[in-house]
Amino acid sequence: MIDLHLWNEHIPAIPKDGASVSWARQWQHCMDVSFRELVRFLARRPDLDDLSVLRAVTAFGARERSAGNMMLMQRYGFEPTADVKSAVLPERARRLADNVLMTLMVLAHNPAALRSDSLSRGRTFLFMSRRVLEARYGT
Repeated sequence: MIDLHLWNEHIPAIPKDGASVSWARQWQHCMDVSFRELVRFLARRPDLDDLSVLRAVTAFGARERSAGNMMLMQRYGFEPTADVKSAVLPERARRLADNVLMTLMVLAHNPAALRSDSLSRGRTFLFMSRRVLEARYGT
């Protein structure tokens, strides 16, 4: 399994006036390029031929926005998993620390994207099979 990560500095900065169709197209282009590069990378690595699943743990926003974020990621070929049981205290503490770090990164790179509920980001586990990745983004 490969764990995918979004790099905040690779996400197009949201303009001061807010997200627009142009910004969304930039985002889509960046995602498409990344997935195509991943397909090419995997094709050059026969030692990874047994890799069959990609996982993304999204933390785009508060739980209230998770459904919309899930729909967005499904457009790229991801499938959501069933709800995961509630995290125990150490895991909740780690998630809070991650949320603080993500909030500071967004503030530094893309302050227009910062929301007041950024410290309460939920987690959504998404999966994509390698077969789907190659069918959608291969040459």
